[in-house]
Amino acid sequence: MDNKSLKHILLAESGSTKTHFALIDVEHKQIINEWVGGGVNPVIMGVEELTMILTNEFQNLDAEQLIDLNIKWYGAGCTQTDAKQILETIIHVLLPTQTIDIYSDMFATTQALYDVNESGIAIILGTGSNVCYVNGGSVSFLSPSLGYILGDEGSGADIGKHIVKNMLYGNFFKESILQSFADEYNENHYDDIITGVYQSEKPNAYLASFSHFAFKHLDDPQINELIVSRFDALISGQLSKFIIAHPDAEIRASGSIAWHFNEQLKQSLEKHNLKLTKIIKSPIKALIANYVY
Repeated sequence: MDNKSLKHILLAESGSTKTHFALIDVEHKQIINEWVGGGVNPVIMGVEELTMILTNEFQNLDAEQLIDLNIKWYGAGCTQTDAKQILETIIHVLLPTQTIDIYSDMFATTQALYDVNESGIAIILGTGSNVCYVNGGSVSFLSPSLGYILGDEGSGADIGKHIVKNMLYGNFFKESILQSFADEYNENHYDDIITGVYQSEKPNAYLASFSHFAFKHLDDPQINELIVSRFDALISGQLSKFIIAHPDAEIRASGSIAWHFNEQLKQSLEKHNLKLTKIIKSPIKALIANYVY
């Protein structure tokens, strides 16, 4: 459908932890509503959970806003055809008369980080992680997404996992750090954490929640070193092959983990004689700018 025939566009930029929504009046190039909702990832979430989340989020739309509405969804897990089809089917059931375009979260990131005439390396660091090479505004090579068990190095889930593991193993030395963790997650945190990791509906998002603790205690040398080491793992596991293939390429990053831990990311890259040239917290503003400005 041509944008000129549309009345409204609903942009959605989703990860496993949260989704940024923006409802746009196409004719007047205005943002009608913006909100942050629940995370959506069709690879790790079942149909029932996805339906429940989307039903709740679509309640923010009234009947008039559903007229000539095009949904443009940029999301985690949407590189896989089966998962993408599941998400599209659920949206069609909930909003049967609307048109839907579904893209990967990496596509949104590349649009936000690089102009159509630029090329370089793009990194996503949120609940999960991914790396790709961008050429002429499109993804020409993408690192396989292995998820939080096999991959996602340097992500919120990865950092949280290593914070929790080292805490439960007793590897942190400073008493104040141990006490802060006990105060925040209660004295019986072992049982609660094991239950959260192995029985929660979204264990990757649960693990990523512990990255907040890491951020609050970056002044502790052990925690700072742990964060840097996880970005080292990102470089060796995902980024290195892109550097070998494109040694002069710029490196740009997007995502809440890249944003909040930017100093540690830069420190890790500099250890490998690499430089981060641009960083954004989320691609949603760039996506909105395609229709509003």
